[in-house]
Amino acid sequence: MPKKLRFGYAFLAMPLAVLGLPLYMYLPAFYAQEMALGVGIVGAVLLVTRVIDMLLDPLIGRAADRYGAHHAFIYGGSAAMLGGFWALSHPIAESGIGWLGLFSLVVYVGWSSVTVPYYALSAYIGRSSLENTTLASHREFFSMLGVLGALSIPYMWGVADHPRQSLGLLSVVLAVLVPLCVMFFGLTVPKKSAPIISMVAVSRNFYTTLKANKALYTSFLLNHTANALPATLFLFYLTHVMGAAHMAGALLLVYFIFGMAGLPLWVKLSHRVGKTRAWSASIMMAVAAFSVVPFLGSADVVWFALVTMITGLSLGADMALPASIQTDCAQEGLDHSGFMFGIWAMLTKMALALAVGVGFGLLALGGFEPDAPTQSALHVLILTYAGVPIVLKLGALYAIGRMNRHKQPTNSIQTAIQ
Repeated sequence: MPKKLRFGYAFLAMPLAVLGLPLYMYLPAFYAQEMALGVGIVGAVLLVTRVIDMLLDPLIGRAADRYGAHHAFIYGGSAAMLGGFWALSHPIAESGIGWLGLFSLVVYVGWSSVTVPYYALSAYIGRSSLENTTLASHREFFSMLGVLGALSIPYMWGVADHPRQSLGLLSVVLAVLVPLCVMFFGLTVPKKSAPIISMVAVSRNFYTTLKANKALYTSFLLNHTANALPATLFLFYLTHVMGAAHMAGALLLVYFIFGMAGLPLWVKLSHRVGKTRAWSASIMMAVAAFSVVPFLGSADVVWFALVTMITGLSLGADMALPASIQTDCAQEGLDHSGFMFGIWAMLTKMALALAVGVGFGLLALGGFEPDAPTQSALHVLILTYAGVPIVLKLGALYAIGRMNRHKQPTNSIQTAIQ
């Protein structure tokens, strides 16, 4: 695979990741506090728009399959995503629920219109299982680089504690980064137009593949939820258990830096032992690291930093290898690869929603109050932060064990993607 093609494809992941962080970190606080909408209203509006977006993912993938319009979706989605985020970052004085709801939906649908066809294109670009892993690792490397940038830039400009200024700054960064990356993508990644096929054929092939690969989707959902749960409760745990809230930024940077460093190691291991075995090894490593967490206290910050490094290393495998396996599956039926990655995107968002629902639900049942948590509530926080993810990851391991050995693409598929 030419280097220009690899990097032209992978660079686009960077602005997508830069956009994702402020939508979760800064946007809710900005509209709840500075725009005075309140936490409950902002949460409800964002939940509704995310659910609508999640349900649209398979339809976006199906449309890309139907017309072979992957590049067109990426161009249009990029414009919608950028325009919607600029509107959210620069609201007019009378902005309220309608403004937040409308432009949140524009951003989310635009983002999905880029990511679903973008991921599906990997099934057309890669010509072998090994190339699929190489492409996925390059993409996820730049994705983590984008997260690091989104974390670091507001701190470098001294506005990290001010949601309005942070959103404004990142909107300017994206206004420059998105057009450049999309232009480079368009110049280096050739269009791979799928044949126009009937929707009956798409549905039949899709459901056959979905049934054959249900273990992959189960393992991905369980493992992704296990990763999202501690991320959701990270600040609570760091503040009330470790007493080290001031180290949140540094620990997040360490986590993603080690994730980037681990990517090439997992790729090499997957070449030697296979993707499912390498992914299983990363999950077992994360389980071993997290099993220490319930025994840590405020005097064990160094040990917690070590856990952060180890789980960061496993992150590289979690981001690249399942997506590469999914690409292998998509190459067994190129006429529905977009639909499959639409389901993949929906499962990703479902995992994030489950993490919030399970995490905050268990804390509420345990009587956790952020202002004055009791000792028993802190035990619930610790078990939810570390214990539940371990159980979920063990479930993912079981599902991976049931996964059939992955097949290399057949000659007919290689001919189709040339």
